[in-house]
Order: sequence, then C-alpha cells, then structure tokens
Amino acid sequence: MTQPNLGRAYDKLVGYQQKTARFSGISALLGWDQQVMMPPGAAEERALQMAALSSLHHERNTSLELVKLVDQSLNESQKGWLSEDEVFNVQEIKNDLENEQKTPARWVEEFSQVTGQAFSQWIEAKKNNNFKSFAPVLKRIITLCQERADFLKTDQKNRYDVLIQEYDPGSSCDQIDPVFSDLQKNLYPKFGHYADAFAKISDPFSNQRLSVPMADQFEFCKKVAQDLHFSFDYGRLDPAPHPFMTTLSATEFRITMRGSAEDFREMLYAVIHETGHALYEMGLERRYYGLPMGQVKSLSLHESQSRFWENNIGRSLEFMSGLIERLKIYAPQVAERLSASSLFQAVNRVERSLIRVEADELTYHAHVNLRYDLEKALIHGDLSVQDLPGAWREKMKQFVGIVPTTDAEGCLQDVHWSGGAFGYFPTYSLGSMMAAQWWEKIQMEVPNVREDVLGWNWDSILGFLRGHIHSQGRRYSSQELCKKLTGRPVDPAGFIKMTCQKLDQSLTV
Repeated sequence: MTQPNLGRAYDKLVGYQQKTARFSGISALLGWDQQVMMPPGAAEERALQMAALSSLHHERNTSLELVKLVDQSLNESQKGWLSEDEVFNVQEIKNDLENEQKTPARWVEEFSQVTGQAFSQWIEAKKNNNFKSFAPVLKRIITLCQERADFLKTDQKNRYDVLIQEYDPGSSCDQIDPVFSDLQKNLYPKFGHYADAFAKISDPFSNQRLSVPMADQFEFCKKVAQDLHFSFDYGRLDPAPHPFMTTLSATEFRITMRGSAEDFREMLYAVIHETGHALYEMGLERRYYGLPMGQVKSLSLHESQSRFWENNIGRSLEFMSGLIERLKIYAPQVAERLSASSLFQAVNRVERSLIRVEADELTYHAHVNLRYDLEKALIHGDLSVQDLPGAWREKMKQFVGIVPTTDAEGCLQDVHWSGGAFGYFPTYSLGSMMAAQWWEKIQMEVPNVREDVLGWNWDSILGFLRGHIHSQGRRYSSQELCKKLTGRPVDPAGFIKMTCQKLDQSLTV
C-alpha cells in the first residue's frame, strides 16, 4: 500500500529518537571526561551532572509523546506504510519503552549518581590497595542491580539472568554455564602444558633493551589503530586507568589505553582490542543513528569484534611483519631486535598471570569464569561483599593456579563493578568463541585472506564484517547471528582447537 502524502508519525519518531541519542552522546562525553581528563576534586559534582542527564534520558524514554509516536507508527506499520527495517525499528523501540516504563525515575537517578561517585572511589581504593574503602559503595551498587532485576524480571529464572539480558539479550545462565563447564574440562587443563613449554623459551620482553618510552609507544599504537582503519578524523586515542571505547555520536568515537615503558604489548593489544570495538560502531548504518537498526544488539557481538582483531588477527604470525615495520618508525632499536617469529611467540606466550587484561589468550577465560561465578553469587546473595576478596583468591587458585597478594591485583583490578556492570563479564568469553567462528568462516569464504593479513590489507575482512555483522544492527541476538552466519551456535570446541593450533605453531616457529 502506498502511504498518503502526509508527514508520517514514523519520521517524527525517528527525529525524537535521534535527539534522545544526542543526549546519550553528551552523557558519554561526560563519562569519557570523567575517566580521562576530569580533576579528582570534581567527582561529586560530575556524578550529579550525570545523574541529571540520566533522569532526562529516562524521561524521554518514557514520555507520553514517545508512547503516542510509537502507537501511531505501529498503526502505520499495520497499514503497510513502513519498510521492513522501519517496522523492526518501531517494534524494538516499543520493547525498549516497555522496559524503561518498569524502572522508576528515582532509581535511574540514584544509580547514575552512585556509580558516578563509585568510579573515583574505585580509583582511590585500587591505588591504595584498600578494598574496605570501596566495599560500602559496591554493596549499594549490588542492591541497586538487584532492584533493577526485580523491576525487569518476567520469565527469567533468577536475577542474574535478567541482568545478562542487559548485555546479551537471549542469553541465560542455562546457556552460559555449559560454555564455562566445557572450558573447565577441555581448556583449563592445558594451562600447565603450554605454560611449561613457553617457560623453556626465553621471553625477549624480559630484556630491558626492548623498553619503549611511553610517548613513542603512543605514536606507534596510534599508527597501528589508523592502519586498521580507525579514522582519527572521527576519533581519538587517550590514556586512562582502564582501557575502553565510547561512542559520542554517529561521527565521533574515542578509545583509551594504558601501558608501561617496559613492555609495549600491554598498550598495543589494549589499543587493538578497543579499535575492534570502534570499527564495529563505525560500521553501523549512519542513516539509522539512534535507531535499533543502527545499534548493537549485544555486548557478546561487540566483544566478538574486539577479540577478533586483538587475537585472531593481531596475534597471528602473518600480522607480525607489518607490526615490526611500523615499530621501526617509532622504536627502531627495539624493532631490530625482533623477528616475526620471535614476536609471534612473545605475544602468544602462555603464563599464569594475576591481571585479566594482561592475560594470554588461553588463561584469559579462567579470569572471566572467576568473575562470572563471583558476580552471580553476589547478585543472588550467596556471597557477601566483605567476603569477596577471599572468594576471589580461592577462585584464582582453583582456575588459574596462582593467588594475588593484594586486592589491587585481585578484586579491585577491573572498573566494571564500580559502574554496576553485573552481567557484562561473560560476554568477553562468548565474544571470543564467536570471533573464532567468524575467522573460520572468513577463511572459508575470502580467498587468500591470510595474504591480506600479511600485507595489512583489511578491505576483504572489514567488508565481510560490515556486510554480515555490522549492517545487521539489532536484528539478531548473538546466538541467532552466530547460527545464521556459521551454521552453529556459540561453540567452545572451535575456539579451543583454533587457539591450541596457534599456540602449537608459535612454539615451533
């Protein structure tokens, strides 16, 4: 049916949603500044600013105007006036509206204010190795997350299942538990074999002659991000206490990193990881900015992009020659001491470590598993906040085989819980499983793709990701898209096989 020659409610809905998205961008800018530029004395007032914006955002997401526009757009959909993508946008906006209506405005403001203040408290607690100073606000955040779960709960089995939906719609503990059980049975027992094998090979980074000044590292990593197609016309790179990527608008994307002069691997792989996130956001349909078809469905899909570039591409043998060529520009004395094979070994080295973001590709998932188990227990009331440090140490001994001596290297090392991100952690492992499946599919469908990696030609790989993943917006859940694209759901077996093959290769080059 042809639509009448009148302004559609749907077009007004688009304008409304895009204005709301711009308020979200302002909030994101304040959040970026909080972690990158803000002086510590401004923390309390910044939390109030962010809370005020969160309240405004919630008002717009539950307003009578939005309800009216959604109803009118649904009516236009029934009359056949909307395209398939437009129908999808309206239905998803309706679902979002119904979820927002379940959450009281007072909760939204308090959550934003508490987490805004908690970030600065976490920074100080970590710096001073003082978990007790952070425990009260963490306890309040957990209570708020429990309340949020109770507001949104429908047919989910438990509160944590509800919180998972915030980050990976369609997932549940019933789906995720078997993934970690599989890893515990078929991956974790391999730690000892590979750690022992790599221990017999000297690590070139243990030699101080491979130190790179931070300023030179920064320029090197900036060059790597740029050559991976991160556009600095639309983005920037800055240091922060914890690496992250944030989107401020349809044309502005920011990534952050941290590192040390002694070992450029930390900064390098943080930047490649966050660049992967940014490439996903840059690949969304700009015409759908602020709308479901221009948004990401799940954090598992998001992590599949960052982990894909970080590990499947960034730790491959083919990637190393180009990396060294770029290192020559900024640290020639270091580059001349490395070969493609020695760097390949060094970036895939397996050793038990205390810090998740510095962990190798194999043991990384034990770190995620630990957090998944602990935050489930915290949300379900099976673990008290005061017992968290001890429980952390027990899980580290069980899963990784080493125990932190400080809470700064233990339960205070990640920023996530200070922001109330309970349910996020499992997406790192789910994303890694999917990344392996994407790489397997790409190698089947893109001729000579490893030669493309060797030549740092990303058009074919990025084109595949844009066409099959980025362009889908929120149309598919992570499990649905994985099955649609690879013919099977998230599969730990494929990841384990691919990772072990790469480790075996790195031990014999």
